[in-house]
Amino acid sequence: AAFGGAMRKLCVDKVDAFIIKATHLAWSAGQKIVRNWQSVCDGGDDAVTQKVGELVDFIKAEVLGQKASEADMHLRLMKPGVTVEELFVTGGPPNEPLEAKVFVLWGKAHSMLLRGADNRNCKTNIFSWYYYADEDKSGWDFTGALAPGQ
Repeated sequence: AAFGGAMRKLCVDKVDAFIIKATHLAWSAGQKIVRNWQSVCDGGDDAVTQKVGELVDFIKAEVLGQKASEADMHLRLMKPGVTVEELFVTGGPPNEPLEAKVFVLWGKAHSMLLRGADNRNCKTNIFSWYYYADEDKSGWDFTGALAPGQ
C-alpha cells in the first residue's frame, strides 16, 4: 500500500522516469529503470494499478528474493528493501547523467567522485573530479589542491 501510494505521488509530482534500487545488493543487482511514467499516469487509475503490480512482482522476485553474493557478504546483514530515485538528465546528446559516487567506510563518508556529463555535455573522466571528506579537508576542489585545513 505504501509503495503504491509513493508511485501515485510520482504521478502528481510529474516524475517521468525513476530507478528502483535494492538496498542490500551490489553491482546493479535488483535495479530497474522505469521511463515514461507519466504516460502510465495518463492512462488512469487502472493503468497505474496494473503497472504498480508489475513493479511489486519485480521487487518480490528480483530484489527481496535475492541475497548478496558471497563477495558482498557484509550486505547480507542489511534488511532487504528498495529505494526509488528520480532519474535526471544533465548531459547533452548522449544524455549521460552527472553522477556522484560516495565511498563510505565504517559509516563515514571517505571520498566522492563525479562522473558523467554536465548540462553542456562536458564529460568528466573517471577520477578527474575526486574529493576527500577527511578532517584535514585535504584533497581537491574546482581550483586545485587544497591546503590542510582549508
